[in-house]
Amino acid sequence: MIAHDTVMKNDVDTDKAGLVDFIKSGRQVELEFAEEQADEDGYMHWDTEYWSALSDNKFICTYSLRGTHSSEFTHYNSSDMEHYFRPDQAKEVRIG
Repeated sequence: MIAHDTVMKNDVDTDKAGLVDFIKSGRQVELEFAEEQADEDGYMHWDTEYWSALSDNKFICTYSLRGTHSSEFTHYNSSDMEHYFRPDQAKEVRIG
């Protein structure tokens, strides 16, 4: 998949594992979705996810909807990334 690197100002051809490596190295990965997303309970709604690392195996995801950032966040461990980190479903992937 192609991700736009907003720091280096170029496009990067990478995969899910490569994006996780960017996150682990201290970069933020933004996933922008074409349609509004919601949690199982319908409590949270978002169209963009912002992924960062707290350590090599702890990650945090924050959210925004139509440009407004939410105060909600979710913590994940490295084994969760397989199921919850979904760059293949995003319409645009950015590396900050």
